[in-house]
Amino acid sequence: MDANKASGSILLARGSSPKRQRYSIGHELGHFLIPTHRPRESEQFACSHADLRASDTKEKDRHRRIEAEANRFAASLLMPPRKIRAQLQSRQPDLAEVVRLARDFRVSKEAMARSYVDAHRETLAVVILKDGHIDRTYRPDDFPWVEPRIGTQVPYDSIASDHRLMPGELSEVEECDPETWLGERASRSVEVLCEQILCQRNGYATILLHAELGEEG
Repeated sequence: MDANKASGSILLARGSSPKRQRYSIGHELGHFLIPTHRPRESEQFACSHADLRASDTKEKDRHRRIEAEANRFAASLLMPPRKIRAQLQSRQPDLAEVVRLARDFRVSKEAMARSYVDAHRETLAVVILKDGHIDRTYRPDDFPWVEPRIGTQVPYDSIASDHRLMPGELSEVEECDPETWLGERASRSVEVLCEQILCQRNGYATILLHAELGEEG
């Protein structure tokens, strides 16, 4: 784009899926339309896969913050919370809904999982696994702190630790010990914690956590 944002072009990686392309276009439109977004001097926006996963719009680092803002823009454009809520078939959180909505909205399952968590009336969080280790976590402000750190092995007493699912298969929604994911302190505010896992290809898996908060939560 030019210095005054009067015009610009979006270039997409050759061979990327239509779902990724749609989200990438929404992300880059966010950079173009949000007035405060400017690339580094003498550079252009060159957003990586990691940038497309940024979620903390309160991040102190400017680069990570504006990438998160562009992602928020793309999510609102492609998956408006009002439309997600209007298409829910169950009040109970379920990854089967995430899979269906991702197909209907033509976005990736991870992108829909994040928007589903934001749009749903219940208190939810999403954990992405890669080869049995925590790869990334998405937790809205109303969800208690998720204790396992990025890069660590999935908790041994979680449902995900010993699942025997094939790619594309879902577990049932099962109640688990809140301390499994939240630790002793954060779990005090949770009366019930439920866990569900979606097994995916290439060693990935998505975990949906549903917390029922007590009066102090």
